[in-house]
Amino acid sequence: YWALPQTALDRLPHSRIVSYYPDNSVLIEADSFEQGALMWILSQAEHLQVIAPPSLIEQVKSLYRSALARYQ
Repeated sequence: YWALPQTALDRLPHSRIVSYYPDNSVLIEADSFEQGALMWILSQAEHLQVIAPPSLIEQVKSLYRSALARYQ
């Protein structure tokens, strides 16, 4: 996550920072209902990268592809 970590921690229940990185990003682990997490993830755009679970990664990719297709 490349934005203010407290934003993610406040928004995602049962979340915690796992690692800090030199590029000012953090790895956040969270337990969340998938639909609620998905809506928040999409609202963060370029400030976030999902690394697990694979099913959520695929949902995010699919939704971004669908959104991008509307602009082509």
